[in-house]
Amino acid sequence: MTTIRITGQIDSFHRLTAQVPDGVPVGPIDVVLMLPAAESDAVDRVWLQSIAREWHDDLSDVQQDIYSISDGQPPHEAE
Repeated sequence: MTTIRITGQIDSFHRLTAQVPDGVPVGPIDVVLMLPAAESDAVDRVWLQSIAREWHDDLSDVQQDIYSISDGQPPHEAE
């Protein structure tokens, strides 16, 4: 199977149009659509990066490590 990347357009009637190279034979093809990221995805990514930057100093501070492996009991032993 050969992969060729092309750019197409979806019109208001939900039809795909694209120009393929001359060497592509006539016949059926499989199409995989790669849609641009939704705006909400970009906003979520910016928010997550901002939180990570804001909390970096607190999460990296060894004085915040107040628990160790030896603290507490496994859940099945807590009963």
